[in-house]
Amino acid sequence: MEFYLVVWFSTIRALTFWNVIAFITDSLFVAAFTLRVIGFSSTAEAAADTRLRSFQVLSVAAPFIWYVLNTAPQLEDLSSSHVSG
Repeated sequence: MEFYLVVWFSTIRALTFWNVIAFITDSLFVAAFTLRVIGFSSTAEAAADTRLRSFQVLSVAAPFIWYVLNTAPQLEDLSSSHVSG
C-alpha cells in the first residue's frame, strides 16, 4: 500500500502544466497525421474530407503552439536570472 501511495504522489507532482500542453499538442499532431494517412488510402471524395479534417485538427493545435512560442523566451529569462555567475 505504501508503494502505491509513493507512486501516486510522485506522478501527480511530476505532472505539470507544460506536460499537459505537450501531451495535448502531440495528441493533436498524431490525430492530424493519422487522418492524413487515412486520406491517402481513401477514395477521392473521402480523401478530400479527411484532408480537410486533418487541417482542422492542426488548426486546433495552432493556439497551443503559439502559446508555447510566446512564453518560451520569458521562461528562458526566468531560468537564467537564477544562475549566479
